[in-house]
Amino acid sequence: APGRYLVTFLVIDADGNRVGQPFFGNQLTRGTIGLDFDVQPSSPPEVPPGGGFDSNFDIGNSGDTADTVTLTLVFTPVGTTNSVETSKKFSVNPGGGRFLFGLSSQDLAGLNITPGFYTIRFLAHDGFGDSISDSFFSALVEFFMN
Repeated sequence: APGRYLVTFLVIDADGNRVGQPFFGNQLTRGTIGLDFDVQPSSPPEVPPGGGFDSNFDIGNSGDTADTVTLTLVFTPVGTTNSVETSKKFSVNPGGGRFLFGLSSQDLAGLNITPGFYTIRFLAHDGFGDSISDSFFSALVEFFMN
């Protein structure tokens, strides 16, 4: 079936014995996957008390094969280096699409998001964990928490 695979090579001699060590983690793709992430994701300028955070990621796929993409939001309070991140996986079919990365007020509380300004970085990685884009997207968002 088309998709991404990790292949292990193992050499066996004529008597069925292993020869050497196996080679793990060789990447193989059946079909073509042409992912792109070159549009700034949407985000609200502020999140009201009890509100959630929604961001839309536009991920393209010019290939003929779907891929699993990991989208990540990195929250850093302004003036600090104390970041927290959260990720979700999405299947990106040929043609791509828009993917809603939503976090409820409970999700935000679980990430210890407190009132204040945060720089939010938006990241996207393909099924092998490689960054989809060389672009750097970020936004400044103010959180008003309960």
